[in-house]
Amino acid sequence: MRRVDEHIAVTYGRRSALWLLLCLLAGCTARLDISTADSDARLVVYGAISSDWGYQTVTLSSTSGFFSGETSPPVSGAEVSVTAGAETYRYYETHAGYYSAVDGFAGVEGELYNLTVRADLDGDGVPEIFRASTVMPPRVSIDSILIQESATLTDRYEILLWGEVPYEKGYYLSFSIARDQTPFNDSLSKYRIVEDRYFGSGYLEGFPCFFLTRESGDKLSDGDVVGMKVDVLPADYGKFLSDAKSELTGSILLFSGPPANVGTNIYQVSGSALGEPLGFFGSSASARSYTVFTVEPEYPVVPLRLRGPL
Repeated sequence: MRRVDEHIAVTYGRRSALWLLLCLLAGCTARLDISTADSDARLVVYGAISSDWGYQTVTLSSTSGFFSGETSPPVSGAEVSVTAGAETYRYYETHAGYYSAVDGFAGVEGELYNLTVRADLDGDGVPEIFRASTVMPPRVSIDSILIQESATLTDRYEILLWGEVPYEKGYYLSFSIARDQTPFNDSLSKYRIVEDRYFGSGYLEGFPCFFLTRESGDKLSDGDVVGMKVDVLPADYGKFLSDAKSELTGSILLFSGPPANVGTNIYQVSGSALGEPLGFFGSSASARSYTVFTVEPEYPVVPLRLRGPL
């Protein structure tokens, strides 16, 4: 009798386990309807004041649905202006979503620039107002640049910089390279952006700021004139560009923190309650230098000290 009871218990346990497994499998195949409704459109602002004289620009667009497959639509018909002290610079729309200053001007070191955007995004006839501000940083004072074979990377040339960097803490440097007026890194994915903690302040003695491959599109020829532009960026603007680049190109998980949204300094001050705006309004102070590339330079090498437009 005891064996029969044990047999029944085992059989009942096996059947219970089978029914439980069947229930679980049925649950795994249940159809779930998940709502993927798009969020409300949000304003995207991008602009920067440069220390170079010119017609400074601001672009306006709005977000689009993730699954729409459409590019961000431009925002037209907005009123855009920038104030600095007693000066007010009006912008006009040159083409859809692209606004240029009516009068050319150059950013001045230490000046506070305030951006105001008025745009009727929800179509109720009352414009929403957005603002942002930035302070123009000081320039780097470049003495010279030099191209030589990299001491650490094979099949690479490195560009070394001699010059004075700002003593103020909390800024980034970005480096742009051109060969005979043709840019090497004119897209965000190729930007070289460095935080000040990697080089400190004061005088840079042969700081390796850029690397070029010997082959492919970076290949240099004897006698090429290579220009470098060094931009000093406020810390918030530099971090915005660095984070945006990481989102675009990806990051090494082992050496980076958890993913997060790219920051913004654009904020809404009046109008209908909309989603938080995106983008950035920054500033950059530029300095330039040239050097001539030689395949086998004579030693000792004397860096060429030339300055002028890139």
